[in-house]
Amino acid sequence: MEWKNKKHAQKWENTLATYAYPIIGKVDVRDFDTPMVVRVLQPIWLKKPETASGVRGRIEVILDAVKAHVLADTRDAHLVVCRVLRPRPYTTPRRSSC
Repeated sequence: MEWKNKKHAQKWENTLATYAYPIIGKVDVRDFDTPMVVRVLQPIWLKKPETASGVRGRIEVILDAVKAHVLADTRDAHLVVCRVLRPRPYTTPRRSSC
């Protein structure tokens, strides 16, 4: 993937390294399941909502890429995560992707 902004690339790598890789870093992407993705997001879902949203989006992009390359059917982990995690409270109304 070619990045227009090096800071965006670094942010992608850093957030995945901090929050996702310790839990799912050694798991083959074809073996991802909903509980794994939830374990990544649950500790930060309410405490760091912007970070959690970014990590969820990055995982979603990865799972979509895998799906597009017909390596695995990751739809379950991709779609169910938002149903498992409870909604985050916001002080201002926002449009949620979940």
